[in-house]
Amino acid sequence: MPAMEVMCWALRNGTSSTEIIACATREGLLNAPAQSVFRFATPFAENGGEARALAAMILCWFEPPAQQVEFTDPQTGKRYRVDFLWRTRDGRIVVVELDELVKNRDPQMMDGRCDRR
Repeated sequence: MPAMEVMCWALRNGTSSTEIIACATREGLLNAPAQSVFRFATPFAENGGEARALAAMILCWFEPPAQQVEFTDPQTGKRYRVDFLWRTRDGRIVVVELDELVKNRDPQMMDGRCDRR
């Protein structure tokens, strides 16, 4: 799973998957586990926890979810964004929010925003 964190971080910071795969190939690191990471890593994981959670979901045979999906409350117009989302065949929506309590209560993570409790 640490490889998933590194790959997601690299993608999120602008390194292309082509560059990473070329480097892994040059270094002799392109084995089966690495290929899985290359296949599932995403720039949408905003932190190591989300990258690890995504890796765990994939290892447990979950369908890879949509990430960082935004919703607008039709009554208030307020916007919300969730870490992971699946839409089921029967129209239901399943949401996983990994770190909501930390993001909205830890002053170091709030970037000057007010507590949204």
